[in-house]
Amino acid sequence: MERSVVFNSPVFSISLLLILFCSRNNLFLLAQKRQEPGIQTTQVAENFYNIYVHNFVNMLVFNGPDGALLVDTGCEPVDLIEAELREIGVEKIRFIINTHSHGDHVEGNTQLGRDAVIVSSHRCREVLLEDDDFPESGLPDVTFSDSLSIHLNDEIIDVYSTPGHSDDDVVVYFNKANILCIGDFGFIEPYSTWPGYDANVYDMEKSLTWMAKRFSDEALIIRGHTDDYSMADLKSNAEMVTEAIMFVSPLIQQGLDLDEIQERNPLKNSAFSIVREKSEKWIWNILRDKR
Repeated sequence: MERSVVFNSPVFSISLLLILFCSRNNLFLLAQKRQEPGIQTTQVAENFYNIYVHNFVNMLVFNGPDGALLVDTGCEPVDLIEAELREIGVEKIRFIINTHSHGDHVEGNTQLGRDAVIVSSHRCREVLLEDDDFPESGLPDVTFSDSLSIHLNDEIIDVYSTPGHSDDDVVVYFNKANILCIGDFGFIEPYSTWPGYDANVYDMEKSLTWMAKRFSDEALIIRGHTDDYSMADLKSNAEMVTEAIMFVSPLIQQGLDLDEIQERNPLKNSAFSIVREKSEKWIWNILRDKR
């Protein structure tokens, strides 16, 4: 089932991908993209709905007789999300899981989480507390360091700490449905993204590699900002990050500085070579995060 609802209200600004460009403390400092508000909902499995919010960010809704669980809460205007939840039969939101602290994934916490338990990593709550503009009512209620499990609607939902895209990421796995929500991990084209200022390349490699081994090839993956992403894509992304580290690390070990490494252009034969600017940013992150 696919539903598309577009609202003819004035054009508004929503966030694009350069999250936390200058300061971790400003969770809503995002590159701006003009979009008409809209909600597209697709039923991806029995009792599971993917809500694509304002042509930008994905939410997963798991609904059943015990109530609903949301993975992330989207971005403003949240009234439209709330109306769409009613349309697909959600009467009570029991749990919300935040995949990470970036504003486009937590802006709906306060409104959608009025009667829900909000779950996140320890670090996600810490980051949100550091933002003076984030409402206290939207803060996670339950936090964890490694993993936790939720039992709801005859389903087992495992939540794992997987830093990399940021230092507070989690992934969410629905065991019986074999659905995996990975937040903002992964990318379709290597030249369309880079780790970001608050990412850690080595953590990203570790988490992607772990996911590639932990979950089955048949798992349905819900990613934060795209569709048509598979376990094959995730495995490819893990290999690409490993390759980038492999090319850059020897030059770091030789004691070369950033300019000297950039001059060598070690990623010229890698998947990140298509756009030189992106490869330079990957090198910058790898050098900064060196271990």
